[in-house]
Amino acid sequence: RAAGVGGSLRAECVPVRVLGMFSAVAHPGHTVVIVWVDRVAGVVDVLPVIDRGGGFTPLRDGDYFAATMVVLPDGAGLTWPEEIDYSPDFLRREAAIWPESPRS
Repeated sequence: RAAGVGGSLRAECVPVRVLGMFSAVAHPGHTVVIVWVDRVAGVVDVLPVIDRGGGFTPLRDGDYFAATMVVLPDGAGLTWPEEIDYSPDFLRREAAIWPESPRS
């Protein structure tokens, strides 16, 4: 507990959900098919970020996009040389989840 003006403040802890990725495969159409550790699978379209231009422009080449994606150790996220980094939780929120996947 922390003392506050006119009373006390109570810190509340909110659980943070961190989902790792089991696998991720990039495709030349600027999508990434992901399976998370809880076996939910889906696809994420990264083209909206690439279309912002700037440093993302080299990723417009679909083959380059697919060839240069790196899955971070322990499935902690995805990255590309252009410093586009995504966490598994963000990708899960953005993904179109496949219907046959169990929902968490």
